[in-house]
Amino acid sequence: MKPITIEGVEKRFGERLVLDAIDLTITPGEFVCIVGPSGCGKSTLLNVVAGLESASSGRVLVDGQPVTGPGPDRTVMFQEATLFPWLTVLENVCFPLTLSGVSALDARARAMDMLRLVHLSRFASSRPHELSGGMRQRVALARALVGRPGVLLMDEPFAALDAQTRDAMHIEVQRLWLEFKPTVLFVTHNVREAVELGDRVAILETLPGRLKEVIEVRLPRPRDPNDRDVNILSARVNRALKDEIDKVMALERDPDKTGPGIPPRGAGGHI
Repeated sequence: MKPITIEGVEKRFGERLVLDAIDLTITPGEFVCIVGPSGCGKSTLLNVVAGLESASSGRVLVDGQPVTGPGPDRTVMFQEATLFPWLTVLENVCFPLTLSGVSALDARARAMDMLRLVHLSRFASSRPHELSGGMRQRVALARALVGRPGVLLMDEPFAALDAQTRDAMHIEVQRLWLEFKPTVLFVTHNVREAVELGDRVAILETLPGRLKEVIEVRLPRPRDPNDRDVNILSARVNRALKDEIDKVMALERDPDKTGPGIPPRGAGGHI
């Protein structure tokens, strides 16, 4: 469990301002979800925390140390499982342990323990192409957690899954997070997913991305996506997002349009 501190982060791609003055503190073991319209900079912010992108100004601290690049204290889980197709399921989960110098015997034992936790131990000798999409994401989740990272960064990891599989993955993530308690930053377009999983939901504005509002989710776990309180909070997040989505739609209809909340052309943009 490690804290994340985002201080005044600005990110530009050339002249295009993508993120503007982002300030957010995530406490050790907290699960924070980021939502916002397409192109608002959600994934860019996660990449800056991961060290895959550098902030144009401002800084990110993990456990009090400035982020200057990728590091073993932060594990990233992407939308695609990104498993090595030539390795078995067990070898894929062993990989980060072997890379960090863990002995082959210990790595294998720890990897098998994680596969049991995600209910895939009987597929240890299978190759990724032999698994369903949901199973591959469970392998990716096992690989992400096997090294007990202090920080887990998740970029829409379940967006490509069908609804039933996604609901099953939400249960798995909550169960494993409660057991290992990494600090989680989770990017999603799915408002209900954010409310179901997060301790807080951070809403980004668009054009450029600014932190609009942070909503606390004080609901017991595990959470049922059909629960009345989940629905109420999801509606609140959707209301906060509506103006931002309206901005994007207005700009798509008329790229030269300006007005309240719509920046001049070239001031922001899609990613």
